[in-house]
Amino acid sequence: NIFDAARAFAEAATRLDDATGKLKALLDARGGRIDPEDPQLKTIRTELQNTFEKFAEAEAALWKNLNVRP
Repeated sequence: NIFDAARAFAEAATRLDDATGKLKALLDARGGRIDPEDPQLKTIRTELQNTFEKFAEAEAALWKNLNVRP
């Protein structure tokens, strides 16, 4: 249903904001430089990738429920 699709989309967008906030906080904590092999960066990167995939799925479901092609 459209309400479930909209809710899933909003939740996925919030998770994306959270992940990017964590990335910014890590960058600030490391003085503006992060080693690509930093364990926290790797964790955030994985989280961001998974969250983006869920966001894309939620976005597609929302468009489908709206009967609109992006």
